[in-house]
Amino acid sequence: MLIPFLILLLITGLVMISKGWTAHKAGTLISLATLIIPILSSLINDQDLSPKYTMIWVMSILLCYITVDLRTTLVWSGILCAYLALVAYLKVNDLQIYVSPGYSAGFQFLANPVVTGMYILFLIRALGQYYRNVIRMQHIRIVAQQQQQLTKVNHQLTKQFLLVKGFSRSGRKAFSNGELELLDTCFSEIEKQCGTAIEYLNDPRIRS
Repeated sequence: MLIPFLILLLITGLVMISKGWTAHKAGTLISLATLIIPILSSLINDQDLSPKYTMIWVMSILLCYITVDLRTTLVWSGILCAYLALVAYLKVNDLQIYVSPGYSAGFQFLANPVVTGMYILFLIRALGQYYRNVIRMQHIRIVAQQQQQLTKVNHQLTKQFLLVKGFSRSGRKAFSNGELELLDTCFSEIEKQCGTAIEYLNDPRIRS
């Protein structure tokens, strides 16, 4: 029942991701299940360490590393190493455990490509969701930065506009009173503030 159960687990993982589960959660559950179940199956099959089991364990740990994180991968690897140590102890001491009937060689040859294909599909699906989330978060970050930049630009230009408005009023008053020197000063300040605003808008840091 190992191989059909693994296929069912991987299909379940694909369904979980399609239902909105994160790759981290689905990867943790599926990688652990596809590690522990084959360990139990190997244990009751005369501690079989043939490629049909080692391939599944390697794929499970790889799946964990890609979809979860390094720490969890090390924990899973520790579980596998502990089992291998147990097998070594049983073999060295010639201890027997219940042996269940295994699969025929033909069935195993046919099942291996199916199991590998399901692992690949799960990895593709999990990685696809992961990178979609990365792209989405990057987009959100860029939008937030742009909004922050627009707020900064708006604040700066509002300040420049208020200064220009104030100098404009002073200039009109100076013109009415015939104070040409003050009027010239107001025009100079207005020109200066306009130049400052233009320089601010042309700043590459603002446009980036």
